[in-house]
Amino acid sequence: MDNLNKKETGPIKEQTFAELLDNYDLGGGDDLEIGDSLSCPIISIGDDTVIVDTGTKLDGIVEKKELLDPEGQFLYKTGDLLELYVISKRESEVILSRALTGIQSYHYIEDAFERGIPIEGRVKLTCKGGFEVEIMKRRAFCPISQIDTSYVEDPEKYVGSVYQFLIMTYESKGKNIIVSRRKLLEREREQARQKLIEQLKPGLRLSGRVTRLMPFGVFVELVPGTEGLVPVSEISWSRVTKIEDVVSIDTEVEVEVLKVERGKKPDQLKISLSMKRLFPTPWEQAALTIKPGAILDGQVTRSRDFGVFVELIPGVEGLVHVSEIGAEQRNVLPTNMFQPGQQVRVMVKEVNFENRRISLSIRDAEGDLWAAVMDKYQVGTQVQGVVRTKDNYSAHLSLEHGLIGVLPKNLLTKSSFKKLSEGQRLAVIVTDIDPQARSLTLAPAQKSEELDLESFNTGENQPQTELGRKLLQALDAKQKKDKDDAGR
Repeated sequence: MDNLNKKETGPIKEQTFAELLDNYDLGGGDDLEIGDSLSCPIISIGDDTVIVDTGTKLDGIVEKKELLDPEGQFLYKTGDLLELYVISKRESEVILSRALTGIQSYHYIEDAFERGIPIEGRVKLTCKGGFEVEIMKRRAFCPISQIDTSYVEDPEKYVGSVYQFLIMTYESKGKNIIVSRRKLLEREREQARQKLIEQLKPGLRLSGRVTRLMPFGVFVELVPGTEGLVPVSEISWSRVTKIEDVVSIDTEVEVEVLKVERGKKPDQLKISLSMKRLFPTPWEQAALTIKPGAILDGQVTRSRDFGVFVELIPGVEGLVHVSEIGAEQRNVLPTNMFQPGQQVRVMVKEVNFENRRISLSIRDAEGDLWAAVMDKYQVGTQVQGVVRTKDNYSAHLSLEHGLIGVLPKNLLTKSSFKKLSEGQRLAVIVTDIDPQARSLTLAPAQKSEELDLESFNTGENQPQTELGRKLLQALDAKQKKDKDDAGR
């Protein structure tokens, strides 16, 4: 056993510490060659550089700016693997890059071609069918279809820019070099897509760029070439009538993943997103501010035959049932009285936050309106009204304070009633007031067999008293008698 121990320890004792250190330093990176491809885990991240483990005794250094995504964001963390290439070796470190560059020898260009290694080049000028690109002091050609992933409208904007390219053709020791940037972009796009797929799950929050606005929602690009859809109902807690009023194309938005499904094609994904889920539900605020009996101002969002939906705060709606509309309820459908965006005052009747339902009343919010009506309007009062709607039995006129009066059809001649149209102003008199039913019955201010609509519409030159009407009748009779005498 003693002899065995001596054999094991003998060679180590023959070397000094200095000799061991020299051997460590000299052999640290001998296994690496310029142009080698490495898969390196990140050791540390600095302000300008990233340190990686090369698998040898020497660490590798890569410039941080090379690892930024198209939006200029650094998305890596310690432990992530990077695919890099050796471009330089020093005594104590290895310089790495995502592409070969600066090695001015056709041997390395040929090696990059054979191994599919990205290589850096500068677009010098446009030429027939594409671009002239300088790669390691050699001239290469990039077809216009290979400079980008989308259609190129302005080739000149690429001139002078430095990009990474893949060498697609290499012949005659570099005399014929054809490169493609599109192939590399597509490869990087697929890598980014696969990385996104690995982390996609409901609840994940991401940032993206708005690419399209459609009537049913917004398309957001999460990584180049991969989009998700934000349905119109998930854009905002408030009801969205015009998407373009809320978001615009090319803006950056924050979204939350709702659902991920496979599409009809093997590589197709259907990603459902939400913008509103990033914010608290407005019903939490509603529970603190909306109480039964409160009188609030709101905005009409929808009108239906059974009632009107009113938004009280963004994202919180209540329903005014047709029976709670008040003075405007009789014989008039809510759809004919209210338009989206119209401001109304309502009283909160009932609140059910668990089921997210709020019952409202316009009638109760009016307070003692009808007491004021009894003081202001009396039978025989002449007023101005605007035709709101018309049915087979009557015309409905809008008066002041939101009141609706009913003008029965049988008080007009057939032709006069037919000529009435929405928006017409009419001079009418009040013939009946029913506070219990909250209704006003009207009659035309001018009574004749065939109404003069011009004077009927404006009420101009109409006598306001019984004496005036009798004088006007006497004048008309005299004018008629004079006309008859002149014709004899």
